[in-house]
Amino acid sequence: MYLKILNYMNLFIVKLMYTLIIYIMVCYGYLRVSTVKQEETNYKASILNLANEKELGKVTWISETVSGRKDWRNRLLGKEFEQMKEGDTIILAEFSRIGRDFFNSMMFVDECRKKKIHIISVNGDIPQTNDANSNLLLSVTAWKAQMERENIAARTKIGIAAAKARGVKLGRKTGMILDKDPDNVNKIKEMIDNGVKLGFIAKKFECTRATLWKFIKNHHIGDEQ
Repeated sequence: MYLKILNYMNLFIVKLMYTLIIYIMVCYGYLRVSTVKQEETNYKASILNLANEKELGKVTWISETVSGRKDWRNRLLGKEFEQMKEGDTIILAEFSRIGRDFFNSMMFVDECRKKKIHIISVNGDIPQTNDANSNLLLSVTAWKAQMERENIAARTKIGIAAAKARGVKLGRKTGMILDKDPDNVNKIKEMIDNGVKLGFIAKKFECTRATLWKFIKNHHIGDEQ
């Protein structure tokens, strides 16, 4: 009877220690998209599935819309990384989510290793060992991510040049958003007369300050004052 109670107590202690370890060690899910149109849903679901498979506990999300060219240290990822500690885990959908700059991405992995932070990806393109073969594979993955970025940029430049050659006018048609509703002239005039700041008006009408200012000038709002 005594041994049975002791076994139950040992089992309870083991489970308690495991729970404490999961609680203390944080699992981060990193979501980076380069445009607001790019979907996060699939990335998020795959990260959650991997976290559940590995029993990493609750996922703390780091989500940002930023270009992969920007240095990770100057992004939200960099700020959150400063708070991370040994034993924490970062889950990515794929290695290119860190960024599409070779040296920048490799530096991030190196900093994770220095702090003993685990970094894993859903598609498994981040080796979990730190040897020559693993580092070579990681370097190739980082190189491919940068090459893809450069190829996209090159294709974009070719497309722009071809469009210009055809006489296509590029760029956003400023003012068109506000001109769609004839009532916007009176609405904006009333807000300006009431002392509402242009920044607030632009936000309300979902346009830039430059677009709003051009609209005001085109419709001579405030000229009578």
